[in-house]
Amino acid sequence: MIAKVADALKDGAVFALQVGSQAFPLETDCKAIGPKHKLVHELTRETEIVNNQMGHTQGEVVIILRKQERAARRVAKVDPALEYGRVL
Repeated sequence: MIAKVADALKDGAVFALQVGSQAFPLETDCKAIGPKHKLVHELTRETEIVNNQMGHTQGEVVIILRKQERAARRVAKVDPALEYGRVL
């Protein structure tokens, strides 16, 4: 899912994913998978959602990932002859 979202995002766009980490370390996984798809971990926010399954009380988090912007494209140099004309 992260790969498909990364492909759909424009450079600099933000992706917020709410996960719980009760049984699996999903926050850690997101932080590891993101850079492989040019997504940078911006921050993790706590939520007020609490899961009390199996005697464990753990809140869910929202992971904020931002798509890296591509390096500025090189501007091709304009041939001066096109601008000023060629000397014959």
